[in-house]
Amino acid sequence: MRKIKIKISAGSQEEANRLGWAAMEQVHDTIAADERVTSTGHRGRAGGKKATLTFEISRSG
Repeated sequence: MRKIKIKISAGSQEEANRLGWAAMEQVHDTIAADERVTSTGHRGRAGGKKATLTFEISRSG
């Protein structure tokens, strides 16, 4: 299993959301066909401008 952790610090909550979605799409685009992704997200206390995304990638089957 591989684990990827991404920390986002943005100028606004909307920018943090956009960056989070872009990161998630990038992870899903780069995994192999026989892998699956479990993701979790946590938003910090900075008015939604900070977030931590964790992706766990494992082989399916």
